[in-house]
Amino acid sequence: MREPLTYGSLADEAARIAAAAATNPPRPGARLGEILDHAAGIGRLFATAGRHAKLLDAPFGGPGRSTTFVNRLVTAALVADQLYDQPTPGRTLWHRAADKLGAAHDLLASHVDRAGQQRSLDAVVLGDPLAVRGAMTRLTDITLPAALTARALPPLIAPFQTNAPSVIPAAQVLTRLGALTGPIRMSRERLHPTGDHALDPVGPLLGDPAAPPLDRAIHHVRRTLHQLSQPDALISQQALLAFATLALAISERTHRLTRQAATLVRGPERARLDIACEQAENTARSWHAIRTFLQQTASRGIDGHEAPGLVIDTGRYLVANTRTGKNPGRRDLARVLDVMRRTTLVLPEIAERSGLAVEVLLTHQALLGPATPTGHQTIGRNEQTWIVDAYRTATGHGGSTITHLLRLPGIHPQRARALYLVQRYAPEGDHDLLGLRDAHPATQETPRPGWHVPVLDEEPDGTLRLHDSRHGTLQIDNTTLSTAVTRSPQTLRGILADHPWIDLDGTETLVTLAALVAAHTPGALRTPAASEPADPPSQAALPTLTSQPPVASANLPHLQATEASDLDF
Repeated sequence: MREPLTYGSLADEAARIAAAAATNPPRPGARLGEILDHAAGIGRLFATAGRHAKLLDAPFGGPGRSTTFVNRLVTAALVADQLYDQPTPGRTLWHRAADKLGAAHDLLASHVDRAGQQRSLDAVVLGDPLAVRGAMTRLTDITLPAALTARALPPLIAPFQTNAPSVIPAAQVLTRLGALTGPIRMSRERLHPTGDHALDPVGPLLGDPAAPPLDRAIHHVRRTLHQLSQPDALISQQALLAFATLALAISERTHRLTRQAATLVRGPERARLDIACEQAENTARSWHAIRTFLQQTASRGIDGHEAPGLVIDTGRYLVANTRTGKNPGRRDLARVLDVMRRTTLVLPEIAERSGLAVEVLLTHQALLGPATPTGHQTIGRNEQTWIVDAYRTATGHGGSTITHLLRLPGIHPQRARALYLVQRYAPEGDHDLLGLRDAHPATQETPRPGWHVPVLDEEPDGTLRLHDSRHGTLQIDNTTLSTAVTRSPQTLRGILADHPWIDLDGTETLVTLAALVAAHTPGALRTPAASEPADPPSQAALPTLTSQPPVASANLPHLQATEASDLDF
């Protein structure tokens, strides 16, 4: 079974190959072509390292931290271009190390778009100083052998300078790169004690096709969560309920398996399993409350239709990977608990991202209560406060579940990511249990540049007013806005493109685009899109889910609740 394709595996491979290359430098008396091949490979490695250091320094754009190490590497990259542009046909271990580092760089860079916007949940880690320091430390491990070798090459080139004066610039560049040996060593000493490996588990943006099915399913769940928690998405009630069902099932299964494992051991190990079991039960209880609340709501949102299917697939794979016999032994339970230790890492992310999506719904007055004879009404202030707080509580419980599973015997299968999630989501007391550093990463996600979240108010007469920081206050008809929000953002932008005096900067949310169309060009909504109904929905039919019952366990046959404390797949 091959090693998972991650940033850490690629960067480690680059460091290993660079160390091997440093043990096989050109010997005295080597041919000039061989020496220049090594020089070109070193130049390529430094050029790639400078590009990668720039990404780590400022992943979301802006000035970045501009540390001395970063500045030196970026400058070295500009100089190193002169080396690997030399017309030398040979390939060395240095070239291979540069290729691996370049692949690691591209993998990480794919999680951020050109505008600095995050494209995945893993992109958040790029904003964590401890994670960046850890990646910079590995970068010193890769570049230090190259600097040492670069310092040794100019004396080997010197005998050829008389007959081949064109090699003099190469010798000068190598001398400059070799002079980085001391600064790189000093940077490593400063970085090493303070960095961690939170970036190591980051995989390809679209997932590793060779990963086990459960890992691929969880990756798709995380990717969908990221997309549905964006400011321009309005999540459906089915999607919210499906994610809550998945989180509840994971918590319940963790509770049951830790309880089983605790019956087979004694002493401190039993105590830690009991605590993990109790924490999983608390997490399940918080998700049960959220799920019960969501079953009594509806949403104007239509995004996330694929979520129930993703949850069913994930549940099937989870059952297949955690199946045990009637009387499992310690080894069997240790195996399935390792699966749950990996799977529970998604719990705080489900809670945080679902909470963000709910806040967007509340901002747009799109989370509705049970149907009444006059239609659906938005939920009250007390209910709004409760559901937001409930998701925050579930986020903390998910972080604590990870904490207590980390304290179990044996090495956690994804320890680096688990520690990062504890630092990000778990209460401060959990950090002391694990002996984590005082340096706490930012608990809030790095803000997305440019997003403007509008505020929607409803007047007593039913008229809506949308307050946007860029477009001012827009007064719109409720029914017209209801029709507009059924169109995609691309369709709305296309309608507004015919009105160049409406200045769009690309950061408008769906509700802002719909309000602009409803206020300035409502006639364009009378022509339906090819896949949209010809007649605008009535006020009573606004919620897209009124024609369907809420997604309860009966709608997800593999997520049926058997007992209050035993939700299974």
